[in-house]
Amino acid sequence: MIKLYTSGSSKSSREARAWLEANGLPFEEISLSKQGITKAQILELLARSEDGIDSLVSRRSKAFQALDVDFDALPLKEAVELLSKQPAILRRPIIVDDRRLLFGFNQDSVRVFLPREVRRQKLWAALVNTSSV
Repeated sequence: MIKLYTSGSSKSSREARAWLEANGLPFEEISLSKQGITKAQILELLARSEDGIDSLVSRRSKAFQALDVDFDALPLKEAVELLSKQPAILRRPIIVDDRRLLFGFNQDSVRVFLPREVRRQKLWAALVNTSSV
């Protein structure tokens, strides 16, 4: 099952939700602003991310910039604690399932959540359409 961590005010969160719905993919939505995120969930995301804590943090967000913290100097335990208390500094949306993890929304990258056969069919259809032009 796909988990979609969102923020209601985030345009990319709304786009991710709409994309999953349009492609008929079942998902569980977790609102970071309403439900928050647990330390265990953060640690699970960190364990699966390629860039560690930098994958999760939105350094351009107003919430992050408002913090007076040297995030890079924080020990992991304190960083996880801060992220769980301040989910507004997380990059959004976060889309995750048993095998894949994506931070932010990108039309091309999110396609990895489509079943392989559906991706093949869409690729074939695109190839056929471009060859008939």
